[in-house]
Amino acid sequence: MNLAYKNIFKATTLFGGVQGLTIIMGLIRTKFVALLIGPAGVGLNSIYNETRELVHETTNCGMDQSGVRDISKSYEKLLNAKTDEEINACKAELKRQISLLRSWELLLGMLGIFITILFAQPLSQMTFQDSEHTWGYVLLSPAVALSTITCGEIVVLKALRRLKTVALLSTLNIFLALFITLPIYYYWRLQGVLPAILAMCFVSALITVYASYRYSQPVLNWSWKELKHGIPMLKLGACFVITGMMAHGMELLIMSHINNLSNEKTVGLYRAGYTITGTYAALLFNAVSTDFFPRLSGVVDDMKKRNTAVCQQMEVLLMLVGPMTVALLVAMPILVPILYSNSFVDMIPMARVSVFGVLLGAIYIPAAYLPLAAGDSKMFLLVETVSTITMTMIMVGFTHSGLFGAGVGKVISATIDVVAVMSLAMLYYKIRISRSHMLLIVLHLIILIATYALTSALSGWTYWITSAIILAISIFASWKFYKTRELSLQQ
Repeated sequence: MNLAYKNIFKATTLFGGVQGLTIIMGLIRTKFVALLIGPAGVGLNSIYNETRELVHETTNCGMDQSGVRDISKSYEKLLNAKTDEEINACKAELKRQISLLRSWELLLGMLGIFITILFAQPLSQMTFQDSEHTWGYVLLSPAVALSTITCGEIVVLKALRRLKTVALLSTLNIFLALFITLPIYYYWRLQGVLPAILAMCFVSALITVYASYRYSQPVLNWSWKELKHGIPMLKLGACFVITGMMAHGMELLIMSHINNLSNEKTVGLYRAGYTITGTYAALLFNAVSTDFFPRLSGVVDDMKKRNTAVCQQMEVLLMLVGPMTVALLVAMPILVPILYSNSFVDMIPMARVSVFGVLLGAIYIPAAYLPLAAGDSKMFLLVETVSTITMTMIMVGFTHSGLFGAGVGKVISATIDVVAVMSLAMLYYKIRISRSHMLLIVLHLIILIATYALTSALSGWTYWITSAIILAISIFASWKFYKTRELSLQQ
């Protein structure tokens, strides 16, 4: 197996392992939170957090992407510098880029506070159809600024290739979330939702800033002469702002739609179903943004290397996601009562059908990063716009068939996204999918469909025996493909 293929597995398993620990702690936290505040509290927490993310994405001007690109270029030049003069010049430029990012992150954090307070009442009307939560959004405003600061420092760590530190921070945050928020929920119940969000955002910002400052001492410059050099970064980030607004705005619209047609409890069930599939998908997909995106950016101008990078990433994800989706689908009836409580079992049909979207994500995500790596902001905006529009299928599905319909709508949305992004990848970026790659996709899709059909019809011992056999087949299929690819790459 060539070095690149090994590195993909190494990065995926590294961040997958960290994410696995994160998930375990998250499951413990989720269980207690569900018991302490119930579906209505989970729904309220989801609406506040989604609004915080919406304002944060709107006001941070795409720093999490454009900032990584700019600082990474300076860091790459430093790594390749040979003479003392070149090294000193590169160090000075890197320091200036980091200072520029940090100066803007504080300004944009203040902007986030101002925007949240200014639009507190309209946000309350949009999400709750009343003005009673206006002060809730006012109190939420510092969390927006803290999110922006955290985001900026994570950008610095990623650009400086401190990936293990990023992984450690992710793990530490989930531990702190458990020990900080649970006492708040225990004593204040529903009234503790806002304090818990604020406390977690503050602690997360604090430890991230501390970790980042260890590698790069804080230097801020408030002069307009220096700040204006960040304008290109903000312009490049404009498309990320738009796509972030669309994605979080659509998710907020979906939850508001469900809340209008039903209630906050149903919103909580929807978010729980969305989370139980999305959390496990993040176990593997997290490595894509952390490792694959910088790697793809380095070879995106070389057609052959670009094609290899995308196809290998898809293959690795499919080999790992295939068995994972089967296991998740099989275990859903026992996972939900264990992870949440019996009051959440109504979302199981939605969660089971949504698992198909996880498998489709293994195809979609690597190809979707192509425009971003190429710096093609217009094409990236087009891809994200299509993805956002297709999410309306979730609302259509919920309107007609409740939570199960929402799950079906999500799968339809994911299917359209895959067709659209793969068409773009093949026609515009000349990505070529091999016959063996297509066979792997079709095989895991057939296995997942068979799993869904059989587990829907069976019960008792036949359910578990049949499920174990199908899971073994899925694992064997991935292992066989892995060994075949290893042999072909060694030749």
